[in-house]
Amino acid sequence: MKKTVLILALITSFNAHAATSGTCGTRSGEGTDEDPYVYADNCNWTLDESGKLTITGTGEMGDFEQIKIGEDDYITSAPWGTGITSVTVGDGITSIGNAAFVGAKKLSTVEGMNDVVSVGDAFERTGLTSIAFPDSVESISSFAFCRNLTQLELPDSLTSISSAMFWDTPNLKSIIIPPSVTTLEFAAFDGSGITSLVVPETVTTINSAAFAHTPNLTSLVIEGNPEMVGNIFYAIGQEPETVWGNTTPLTIYCLAEAGCEQKAEGTKANVTEYTKYDNGFYQIGDKLYATADLMTHGAACDNVQNCQDILDAASQGKPFEVGGKYYATLDLFASGAACTDKQNCEDILASNGAPFKVGSKIYNSIEDFAQGNNIKFRIYTIDEANAVAGKTNTFSIRYR
Repeated sequence: MKKTVLILALITSFNAHAATSGTCGTRSGEGTDEDPYVYADNCNWTLDESGKLTITGTGEMGDFEQIKIGEDDYITSAPWGTGITSVTVGDGITSIGNAAFVGAKKLSTVEGMNDVVSVGDAFERTGLTSIAFPDSVESISSFAFCRNLTQLELPDSLTSISSAMFWDTPNLKSIIIPPSVTTLEFAAFDGSGITSLVVPETVTTINSAAFAHTPNLTSLVIEGNPEMVGNIFYAIGQEPETVWGNTTPLTIYCLAEAGCEQKAEGTKANVTEYTKYDNGFYQIGDKLYATADLMTHGAACDNVQNCQDILDAASQGKPFEVGGKYYATLDLFASGAACTDKQNCEDILASNGAPFKVGSKIYNSIEDFAQGNNIKFRIYTIDEANAVAGKTNTFSIRYR
């Protein structure tokens, strides 16, 4: 009974934001029955009326608890509560504690973190949709993120992808593994929404179930020859009634010596072996590709020089030619969306977000062009519509 009363008191306190400032360093249990924790004063926090949380000081932030308040619903035990809208972590703070912001559904931005080295499972059940970590961060905990996350920039200082780091992130479609990473831990990408992934050659160890339960994954490129510990392709390409796995067609691109063919036995994934050369280009059969992404899309170069020309032009924001056709960007080349000619490509690149024309079709954006989503109906001015209708207020304007 006493424990229940304590939890209810804590919840009431958190949601009401009884305090607007305090300490948040490594905790001890030297407090009172009503408030059992004491936090070291190396870390301090302030919360303003708008919900902006600012954390200052030096050294480590303390860890917090997840408190269950309903069926699969938790909040943080941190003294700032769950009403925070933004977080600024000041210079000097070296860690973000476990469960620091759990349940903060209004949280939209996290800034600073310039000296943070380690990040706990801090962002579960928050409203956070995007976050970028500075290159000071070397480790990120398991279960660190939330369902709302759509964009993530991992730091070049990160050394491993922790076990189940991306669990329950179905809206996160794209992840770039930085070259600093050497290990994918058990179930590293389990439960994520990734659609494609390149494992760089710097990764020397991949552990069991690393890509399990990723139902949107259609292409997986494994560079180098990492040690594969256990069944790394567990739950890839399985039937949905046997295990929640990949039900979309999946191709694993792998060097022959990596032995992916044998490791993927029993799955519904297709394994395609490729060769990678010192110049960074990829080859499958007699086809040459400038990047791993272009390889997975089957967008081949004409020859080695053409591969280099493609990369040079793309890096300069210029159009390039492949097989007699012109393309404005690498993404458009990957999708097979060719311009009518070089000038048309230049017009597309100069559109700056405005609609542009390719042939007889009009597109609102490069993304729409890549997906073939042209404008279906003409948008008339009032004068044009009146002229077409023949009489004021008897026309309809149709929008895409």
